[in-house]
Amino acid sequence: MQRQSVCIMADGPGVYEEGQSMKISSYRGKRKTAWLLLVLALASQLAVSCSAKDSDSMTQTMEQVKASETEPLAEESPVIEVKESDREKEGTDVSRVAEITEIEFARGDQDKSVTRDVRFVNHAPEEMDTSWTSADESVITNEGKVTRQEKDKTVTITADVSYNGKKYRKNFTLTVKRKLDIDVDSLEDYSLEQLDEMNSGNKEHYEVEMNDFGCIGHMSGTYSDVKVDSWETALVSLYNIKSLLGIRDVFEELQPDGVAEWTEPSSRDYFFQQYYKGVEVWHCGVSVSHNMDGDCRADFVSSGYFPVPADMDVQPQITVEEARKKAEQAGYGKCFPHDDEDDEKDYDDGKLYIVNDEGKCRLVWYITTTSNPEDVFATYDVVVDAKNGEVVYGELFASRDPGTYH
Repeated sequence: MQRQSVCIMADGPGVYEEGQSMKISSYRGKRKTAWLLLVLALASQLAVSCSAKDSDSMTQTMEQVKASETEPLAEESPVIEVKESDREKEGTDVSRVAEITEIEFARGDQDKSVTRDVRFVNHAPEEMDTSWTSADESVITNEGKVTRQEKDKTVTITADVSYNGKKYRKNFTLTVKRKLDIDVDSLEDYSLEQLDEMNSGNKEHYEVEMNDFGCIGHMSGTYSDVKVDSWETALVSLYNIKSLLGIRDVFEELQPDGVAEWTEPSSRDYFFQQYYKGVEVWHCGVSVSHNMDGDCRADFVSSGYFPVPADMDVQPQITVEEARKKAEQAGYGKCFPHDDEDDEKDYDDGKLYIVNDEGKCRLVWYITTTSNPEDVFATYDVVVDAKNGEVVYGELFASRDPGTYH
């Protein structure tokens, strides 16, 4: 913008504006007019000058805004990656996050073989905020619901954690197993003679031990062509020897109870708890093992299966409260006071079981009593017959052999 110069001169009776004269008939009478024109001209010059300065100021301001837009913003705190191995860094924030943040699986499942819904866990929500994100919600949702597909699917689950003013990220890789597509009814139920023939070329590693019920107690060697890669396929493999194990319905009577993985040799064990009509059979079950370096076929079975009569009645005739009174009357102290459900679940107090009482089936209540609530070594395990109220068994918790009933 160009500045305009204005020049007004008052000289006697004539007024000159930009070199041109204006005739005023009476200088004295028109002096105020001249001064007014002079003031207006100066004001105009000032306005033009200010406008130019404002324009320069606006231009400068815009340049400052553009400059600020191109300047890099201050970086946020970096996200700290957390691994499961960071649990070993005891006493640090990263070990705390690694320990507190985890995924819980249904019994029998693990990160390499997921078949049921998972649970995302932050064990200390009062300490840290955690948000969970699934890379594929069609397989595992952000809430942990699992939808199995036609093929195995591997999904990354991300836990973003805010703790002590810092951000952490822990990734979990889960493999969801394909839908079970094996027709168990089409699997052959082998006889002992067929197993002997099947392992004729593997006699060095083939061995079968029978138990007191005339069923397989332990077996090493080949017994099924089913590829074992989950608790489900481990159960399926047992259909090939279900009669030799004395099992009527494998999937109905055995439920997954855990899995163990070994490095040397590379193998995996699947553990199954026995049930009869929904009632747990005390310390009875089956385990299936396979070598993961080979063709993933099961090569070892250990069975503690107890053949419960098919017509056994599992309806108790006395209540659990009556069973507790029977335990107290038998001199096993008072019933153990439980404060919450978790405590009761830990001790299994008031749970119904089927037990093998020297070959005889009994339906029983499991009761916890104590002579001193402050001393765990004063706690008794008491088993009461759920039909007639007889106290079948009672022993100090500290001396109990967890693998046996008697």
